[in-house]
Amino acid sequence: MEAHASPETNDATSADDQQETSPLLIHRIKEALATPNTNNAKHAEILADISRLQLSLETPSETIYRIGYQTWQNACVRIALELGVFDTLAAKQEAPVGIQELASTHGAEALFLVRIMRVVVALGLCAETGVEEYKANEKTGIMTIPQGISSFKAWFDIFTPAAVKLPEYMQSQKYQNPTQSTSSAFAYTTGSEFWDHLNRTPEHSQIFNDFMATRRQGRVRWYDVYPVGPELASFAPDTDNQPVGERDVLLVDVGGNRGHDLVEMKAKYPNLVGKMVLQDLPEVVAHTSFDPDDGRGIEAMAHDFFQPQPIRHALAYHFRAIFHDWPDSSCQQILSLTAAAMKPEYSKLLISEFVLPDTDTALFPATLDIQMMGLHAGMERSEKHWRALLDSAGLEVVKIWQEVRGGEGVIEARLKLGSMQQLMSFMQDHTRPCTPRFFTRTRKCHGRASAGPANMLIDNEAHPAAMQGMANAENKESEVDVLIIGAGPAGLMAALWMARCGIMTRVIDKRDASLGPGHADGIQSRTLEIFHSFDIFDRIWKESYHMAEMCMWNPGSDGLIHRTSRMPNTVPGTSRFPYGVLLAQQRVESILLEKINKSSTVEIHHSVEALGIEIDSNQIQAPNFHAVTVTLRRAIKGHSEHAMTNGSDKLRPEEPQRVAVEQSRGYKETVRAKYAIGYFMPLTDFPDIRSRCAVHSADSGAIMIIPREEGLVRIYCQLTSVSLDSGGRFDRSRITPDTILEAAQNIIRPYKLECKYRDWWTVYQVGQRIGNHFSAEERVFLAGDAIHTHSPKAGQGMNVSMQDTYNLGWKLAMVVKGIAKPSILKTYETERRSVAQELISGDQRLSTAWSSRPQNGAGDQNGAAMTEFGRVFKQQQLSAMGFGVQYGPSILTAKDSRDTTDATWDDEGRESPSKADSASSHQHLATKTALGKRFPSFRVLHHCNARSWQLADWLKSDGIFHILLFAGNVSQPSQMDRVRRFASEMTAMSDFITLRRRFPSIPDGSSNGEPSGNSDGIAQLLAIHSAPREQVEFHDFPSLLRPFDEETGYDYDSIFVDEESYFEGHGHAYDGYGVDPTKGCVMVIRPDQHVAWIGEIEDVPGLTTYFARILMDPMM
Repeated sequence: MEAHASPETNDATSADDQQETSPLLIHRIKEALATPNTNNAKHAEILADISRLQLSLETPSETIYRIGYQTWQNACVRIALELGVFDTLAAKQEAPVGIQELASTHGAEALFLVRIMRVVVALGLCAETGVEEYKANEKTGIMTIPQGISSFKAWFDIFTPAAVKLPEYMQSQKYQNPTQSTSSAFAYTTGSEFWDHLNRTPEHSQIFNDFMATRRQGRVRWYDVYPVGPELASFAPDTDNQPVGERDVLLVDVGGNRGHDLVEMKAKYPNLVGKMVLQDLPEVVAHTSFDPDDGRGIEAMAHDFFQPQPIRHALAYHFRAIFHDWPDSSCQQILSLTAAAMKPEYSKLLISEFVLPDTDTALFPATLDIQMMGLHAGMERSEKHWRALLDSAGLEVVKIWQEVRGGEGVIEARLKLGSMQQLMSFMQDHTRPCTPRFFTRTRKCHGRASAGPANMLIDNEAHPAAMQGMANAENKESEVDVLIIGAGPAGLMAALWMARCGIMTRVIDKRDASLGPGHADGIQSRTLEIFHSFDIFDRIWKESYHMAEMCMWNPGSDGLIHRTSRMPNTVPGTSRFPYGVLLAQQRVESILLEKINKSSTVEIHHSVEALGIEIDSNQIQAPNFHAVTVTLRRAIKGHSEHAMTNGSDKLRPEEPQRVAVEQSRGYKETVRAKYAIGYFMPLTDFPDIRSRCAVHSADSGAIMIIPREEGLVRIYCQLTSVSLDSGGRFDRSRITPDTILEAAQNIIRPYKLECKYRDWWTVYQVGQRIGNHFSAEERVFLAGDAIHTHSPKAGQGMNVSMQDTYNLGWKLAMVVKGIAKPSILKTYETERRSVAQELISGDQRLSTAWSSRPQNGAGDQNGAAMTEFGRVFKQQQLSAMGFGVQYGPSILTAKDSRDTTDATWDDEGRESPSKADSASSHQHLATKTALGKRFPSFRVLHHCNARSWQLADWLKSDGIFHILLFAGNVSQPSQMDRVRRFASEMTAMSDFITLRRRFPSIPDGSSNGEPSGNSDGIAQLLAIHSAPREQVEFHDFPSLLRPFDEETGYDYDSIFVDEESYFEGHGHAYDGYGVDPTKGCVMVIRPDQHVAWIGEIEDVPGLTTYFARILMDPMM
């Protein structure tokens, strides 16, 4: 008689439930399995998706039965292990083994073993080849080696009895969290504390030690996650910053068992200098056999970590899987004893443990946490818990290195000093002095960024709790060339420039290193061009979702929505990257960070905030003087994710920083409409769900649909049913995801829109703002959201903000290096203010058109014609793509000689000082290449090998100008003579306009875009001619265009031709640029790829005049 209902007949999973996540998961799993060489993080994601898929397909009964019978399944595996079944199958390799052979070999009854093998086969630990016939598979082998044998014996023989008693024990403790290692489910079960039990039970002690020695096999080592090379190879225990010596202790591995980690780490990093010491209890280190004279530099030392640490002032003290064995009180004791041996501002503590996420913890670490609780009142800890624990012992977290979210990581900590010393230790470079001169603040996507202070003072009262005997800590200062406050996209773009140009830079951000959903995701064509110039384009292009089409849906006479038009999402033919793409901001930031981190001149620190900024007005005219002082402190708390999502960036009254922010406050215009935004996984029959759509309903508002990668959709939804209060606000707490989905469903009737998976959501009101000032004394600069805010629907925020600092970064770099005059920094505000103004006005037009109620018949005077939004959208397309920007005449952009206006005027009616300084240019020589606009790209051929290139591929963002000689038809002797005279005059000016001579053979990322050879030039020179290649030879050109090096030979990468490709057609570059193919011209392209000057080939004096207004006199 059955005692329960069968799971197959108890209930069934409905088709709707199966569709909740299954299609997405199946797609992701298939896609992942098709991708070779997945990393550990991706592997973890695949396994998580497989688990989610199983849960989505199981009935509730199937789930509970699977969980409930695991104990019996483990018992079967333990029996098979004891009988040696796995050894027998593995010995036979691929040959099948019958049940009689298995039973007779191990003295078991055949029927009994058949029953056991059913479970073992179902668990996948071996294969069934026929009736009562078995063979080994790829999983069998692990059950024959110490890793599998000792692990399973430890789990079943030692740990499981305590797990069975855990409910009973916790009931006796009134379900209070255990806090003493002597009081645990294990002690309740066995009568002794865990470690005492091992000492009294040799068999279990042997199993446990074998388990600990083998449990890391096949898993990521801590030194594969933590950057051992840069972090442990170049510090010293003295104040002279000398390399670690052979007699100095580099690393103490506390509780390191038998030293397997040290041996393998030493093998991986054989050039590490300094001694490494293994510490563990006497009975453990007795089994080690390190020879002090074997050259490995590893010594074993008996030590109980509940006693004072005998090795003082080592560079690093490492604990792996130690603290999860103990409750907080014991951990505090271990940490305090270790901290007492550490040297301030030198020693570091490395903890290799799980760092649990706040939500969606994976099953394995969650279960391990319960195991630790049951065995000895230990625990796995979250980041918040780790920080509090370390803080209680006088330590602080520097950084958490983690490969897989919620997985094992390495926590780097150091001593908390008096707040001044503590922050200086965090901020100050130990290998070089830092020299700040310029400062720029940017806020982008709810973060802040700034570039370049002078002297940075650390607040001596920032961390009162950190004093601990250091009350008289001496104030210190640190210097850098450029300080960037805020590691959002705008700040990272500035940092990318600094990295490329070799500027000593520090980036700080009050956030921790994590960034959740709900930020920017739209990347426009111009931004993609910029990414390409930094060699980070390919990954973004491959990972992102490409938007090709915009669909307009409007109400019909029946009151329901109908598609009224389709159009390209961007303007065709304007860029070699035609699509706008979508990729989460956190992924964009990670790609930028990977590139920046390859630089030795830029360092990035999170959880640090600026308290105040002071500018020394007496020193601002001295470009080499550090005229800006910024007060910093370690951030106690970053912004909450919700606050960042809604743009709430409140300043505390005590922060002097408030004054600088107030400088940016300008007018604010608000369109009084309520909106919600969210990422959803839609279940819908709406036909255009994978295209960008603007949907206007008759009476329920509007919705904008933006498809995202991995099947997500970003929805902007008008909330017409939500009422504003008297102050023009609404109660956010009343808005839920269901509110948003209900509003969206009403808008897209008659189509259905449901959603089971909701990634993120929020509500907002549209506001536009522009700052009054973009800089202070050309020492402090604002960018991004610090100077302009707007609605998110046009996908402009991240793009315009990064383009702010793309405009500023190269200028700062050239001034810091002493190449350019500081006056070029004035152009940042004059150039970017007009962009911000157009951004705000365009956003106002688009937001107003989108949120307007549709007309209800021709007589409806209060409604808007639905053709209006389409008209505004088309009007805004070029600007949205980033190609509407045209910088006016200035010291950096020459005035057209045919421009008869005398002056330009700023917003306050003052004559712009920049136009008077502008050199004369000749726009008529390149009629389709506008001065001040971004230089367009057309295909040209390499003169020497006929390979087709986009000309812009050779205009890398490397901080130099680009002189383009459109040489014309050089097959005509008179034209070649003009080119030779140009080369001769340029050679005569070589002491002033220095040219970067050598280029990489392939400028598409294989050399990171870095030139070889002479890298000190301020410009590169490229020639593009229009003559037939067969009529002109390489050596016909003057030597300036084909420089020769005695070791590497000729530079073949400077001469191109506008001619048809064998494979990719004709680029028609001369026609595209509007240049006469017979006479040609010369163009100067700025480092940010905007057209700066156009002149005749003979006008080298005019070219020299242009650069003379910008560059410092080389004789000074």
